[in-house]
Amino acid sequence: MGKIHNLSMPEKLELIDELWESVLKDQDNLELTDAQKAELDRRLDQYEIDKDDGDSWEIVRARISIKK
Repeated sequence: MGKIHNLSMPEKLELIDELWESVLKDQDNLELTDAQKAELDRRLDQYEIDKDDGDSWEIVRARISIKK
């Protein structure tokens, strides 16, 4: 992993792009655990109950920005 630190910023970004593309190509091979499937179902059910529940993107973005 030490080699990554020697890469320039453009090289690092290219590596990220290549990794992301490989993930997208293999996404159909990604297996969720039963617990992950159950959690996704729970969240979808909760969303269907109250689609307006939760924070707006602006609030979430502000909260994320504060944590940086």
